Amino acid sequence: FGDPGAVVAYTLTLTNLGNAIDTYTLSFAGNTWNVALPVTSVELNAGASADVLVNVTVPADALDGAMDTVTVTATSTADPLQSEDSLLTTYANAVYAIDLAPATDAGTGLAGDVVSYTLTLTNNGNTTDTVTLTYAGNLWVVNLPQTSFDLEAGASVSVIVEVTIPDDAVVGAFDEVTITATSEGGMEVTSELTTTVVEAPVFYYTLLPIVLRLSPAQP
Repeated sequence: FGDPGAVVAYTLTLTNLGNAIDTYTLSFAGNTWNVALPVTSVELNAGASADVLVNVTVPADALDGAMDTVTVTATSTADPLQSEDSLLTTYANAVYAIDLAPATDAGTGLAGDVVSYTLTLTNNGNTTDTVTLTYAGNLWVVNLPQTSFDLEAGASVSVIVEVTIPDDAVVGAFDEVTITATSEGGMEVTSELTTTVVEAPVFYYTLLPIVLRLSPAQP
């Protein structure tokens, strides 16, 4: 087992069961993922053994549970009909990674308004993840219409956050809330939201007199 992008190392034991010194060539086949044999030829005395290292690289984009097999073969040079195989199976581990953007945001509103924020939650892991949302640190009323999301690997979803400004809030007052997204795997990311009360706009109107000019009637 290995994380995406990691190298999984296997150690095999090659033993010369013959009664004479022999050189063995090592090869591999059947794989899709990258495989490396640091040593491809081993010379052994009769009855001697040696470790054989095999490195398998898990692709960086491998999803949870993806697997690949490789057959490693040792062949006698003294008698090419004598060979032995070892079948290696490598699996990709589940990796949990999430992102919540933007990391900070700010909004404004009048006293009594509901200020809405839209965040983007992304599953950057390689497996389906259930992400829960919570909030903390606020004084004003905060509402999360949805607090749990099931996201496939690579998927994103919009997260709505609603902050209600108190009716008696004065101009310039503000409140902060921390939104926390928690992955099924334990990873946490946050977004800091700041809401500020602004003054209601004042509109001025100027009324101009209407002047009518009457022309004398024509005979």
